[in-house]
Amino acid sequence: MNNLFFIWTPFQFFVAQNIIIQEKLENNLLIKGFVGKNKHFYDSYDLMKIDSLWKQCYTLDKLPAYAGIEKKSLLKDIVRLIKYDKNINTIIEKNKIDAIYLGDINNPSCRFTALKYSLKNLKVIFFEEGTAHYYTSRISTRGGTFFNMVISNALDVLFFRSKYHFKYAKFVFDKSLSLKQIPINTRFSILPYYHETYDKQLQISAVFSTNLETYIRNEYEKLKTVSRGREMILFLNQPIDGVNPNATLSLLNTIKKFFSNAAFQEKLIVIKFHPRDTDEKKIQICNLFKELQIDLHILSNEYAIPVEIYLMKIKFNRIVTFYSSTFLYAGYIYPQIPIDFLISNYIEECKKYHIDTTNLEKTVADIFNMINSKQ
Repeated sequence: MNNLFFIWTPFQFFVAQNIIIQEKLENNLLIKGFVGKNKHFYDSYDLMKIDSLWKQCYTLDKLPAYAGIEKKSLLKDIVRLIKYDKNINTIIEKNKIDAIYLGDINNPSCRFTALKYSLKNLKVIFFEEGTAHYYTSRISTRGGTFFNMVISNALDVLFFRSKYHFKYAKFVFDKSLSLKQIPINTRFSILPYYHETYDKQLQISAVFSTNLETYIRNEYEKLKTVSRGREMILFLNQPIDGVNPNATLSLLNTIKKFFSNAAFQEKLIVIKFHPRDTDEKKIQICNLFKELQIDLHILSNEYAIPVEIYLMKIKFNRIVTFYSSTFLYAGYIYPQIPIDFLISNYIEECKKYHIDTTNLEKTVADIFNMINSKQ
């Protein structure tokens, strides 16, 4: 069987390789892209890639966005979709692909790809790619319900149904539509959350590429040198403040207040920045720890390696985070470890500046409720 994996984040790539190892898959091909402006992900893929698992690799930069549609740019978006679809179709036909592996059912490109190739009798497999794997969200579209319905019906009748033989626009513009209509042959999850007949739990292997093993080992040696036997606290930053200056101030205040405890001056704080953290934000946070007279070590500033990989190989005494999805995988990818959450403190800081945190609070509540409901 010939398998084609679609990935656009290092964590997706980590999961994809684990599926291949667990299922003992052969004849595996890869289409890789990146999210947003994170072209540097390609360096991480090269570092992480276990060559023996892959037969062929292709690159399509805008892969996660190729089937996205916005009313303000309909023509441009459709032209892009046709172009990318042609490239993907060529890869599939040339390599006689039997199964496609997709990472995010909430992503429009994954939905389109699943709908199209299920009609061609290819197996559709979805796999874990973070918290989004455990709940479905609607693609945000502006405009009233009636207007969205008109646009959706027109696009499906005049374009998608005639060219591709299925309705697709409805999955973009109809927010009430159930995603159960998306075809799934198998779904791989790290957490034992789903229990449909097509579900499989993924057991994570400690098998890495030689290059990644070497890199992690070198990072560990650096940590041993700078820690000098002290406790190591892993701080996972998240760019949850967006571009609002007061939200950024709230984020910095939250970090400062938590780490102002004098006990942290006796420990080493190891920070793993988020791929979307700007250089300016990194400087602000580093200066904050310098002001607090706390020793700080930046973990893997060169590569966007999933922090879960470090936690498999390096023992930290504690994790501090706002609400990073990393906490979900304690006991599944890496050993259990104490975790402190800063999200409630951050929300309280935001409210001092009259910042609306409604959506953030709902997102956080959904994630924690989802986890608690399955415990």
